[in-house]
Amino acid sequence: MIWQWRLIQRECTGCGICGDVCDYGAIALDRLTAYPEGVPGACVGCMVCVQECPFAAIEVLPPDPPTGSAGTPVRPATVASTKL
Repeated sequence: MIWQWRLIQRECTGCGICGDVCDYGAIALDRLTAYPEGVPGACVGCMVCVQECPFAAIEVLPPDPPTGSAGTPVRPATVASTKL
């Protein structure tokens, strides 16, 4: 599943801590804009960037649930319990 992170730009100072602490390479600091940018498909949802950002400028969003052919969410299978 693909996680996503979102920058709260009004809170971000461009310090780059988030990119430094991300072990998965999901955050790259754009030196032209001084804001972090996401690397598609790299975020695993570990939340280290959220924990280490001193300005609370990052949110991590859980992946969308998988959908079936009709576009409805796929629920995990459940095992029915039977009395013997």
